[in-house]
Amino acid sequence: MNWKLVVLLLILFSFIMGSYAVDWNNANVRGLYLNSVDVNDFSPLELIRGNITDVFVISSRFTNPKYDVNLPKVISKLNGTGIRIHAWIICFQDVDGTFVNPENNTTYPNQLIEDIGKIVSDYDIDGVQLDYVRYPIENPAYLYDGDKNVTQFVSNVSDKIKAIKPNVALSAALVPEWFDNDDYSLVNALNRQTPPNISKGENTTLIFGQNYVEMSQYLDFLMPMIYRGYSFRDTYWVETTTRFAVERVGKPVIPAIQTYRSDDDLTRLSMKELDGDIQATFNGGSKGFALFRYGVLDKSFFNSFTTNNDKSVSDDGINSAINDVNPNYFSLYKTGFPLFLVLILSVFGILSWRRK
Repeated sequence: MNWKLVVLLLILFSFIMGSYAVDWNNANVRGLYLNSVDVNDFSPLELIRGNITDVFVISSRFTNPKYDVNLPKVISKLNGTGIRIHAWIICFQDVDGTFVNPENNTTYPNQLIEDIGKIVSDYDIDGVQLDYVRYPIENPAYLYDGDKNVTQFVSNVSDKIKAIKPNVALSAALVPEWFDNDDYSLVNALNRQTPPNISKGENTTLIFGQNYVEMSQYLDFLMPMIYRGYSFRDTYWVETTTRFAVERVGKPVIPAIQTYRSDDDLTRLSMKELDGDIQATFNGGSKGFALFRYGVLDKSFFNSFTTNNDKSVSDDGINSAINDVNPNYFSLYKTGFPLFLVLILSVFGILSWRRK
């Protein structure tokens, strides 16, 4: 037997397994959004203590600090933790925050796609999150080919990313189905014309251009922003809105949930309220959740996860903390490839080589 060939194949197998794409249906995502202030403030030990699996890092192309500052900083801070890093990218807004219609300005989305490709190529990230990939309520999608424009853009981004690094995940922040008749009247007043006859399930498509079903073809998972602070909804609404999204698409749904009352009231939700919303997403069939965001989160959340040894993570240091939370998995393999299998393959390979 050619033992050298066996060793090479085993090494190759180990690296291939380590680079497998994440199965987002079974990733049990506990995500957290980080803006530029959060990037500086968060502690890796906090995230480990809270069993955070994924972070969504603001990656601005216009406003300082830009992505070339925030991403390297987070990558460095989370090195060795196994926490996945997603570049959170604002799409249809220019440097002033003004809406850019991709139907009227093709240069902007094309340049944005090139910038996303550069981010994926230059940084060791696990995903890209598209935010504001939608039309604003003041300029709704039904006035244009809005849903087609949004879907085509997402498709183009997916092609770009997968051509560079096939295992980098693509997700999108989506507006939930939360409108009622008063909201339709708002659209009517803003545009001085009668909006189309909208039925449940078509709000996001006709107003925002976000067709869940069509977009899901190009997304690894969907992240509806189920923020009850939008219109002062309750936990039951979180559950039913999650379920509505889950039943519409065949891809994993991982809702983003608000950690504070509303944009007009930044009071942090209590742990009881937050736990209720988190459980509601699971009751609705989600594959995880993401908290928006670190800077307005009740920090007792990070004490809510008990490690296997039932002791403070901060007392152990970062490496033992990782093993304590998830002892069977090594952080190099962010997809969850067990360390013991890597070790077995490595030992077998070394012994085989020596026999040669």
